[in-house]
Amino acid sequence: MRARPPNLPALYVEGADDVSVIAALLSRHDVDTKQGNENLWIGPIGSVEELLETMPVIIKAERDFPTGFVL
Repeated sequence: MRARPPNLPALYVEGADDVSVIAALLSRHDVDTKQGNENLWIGPIGSVEELLETMPVIIKAERDFPTGFVL
């Protein structure tokens, strides 16, 4: 998993393909994320199981910035 840059909201997804899909969907609606690296960080976790396991840890750690998850 790539490290989240400071000062950006985060959206965690299952895999690398999901990063591309979410970035393209947002771009289609005029929200350019530069493939999840600008304005909104989109980070792949690896699998559904890993995402579900790490959600509580991420929620506790990401208190200062908006954080979301896509399953």
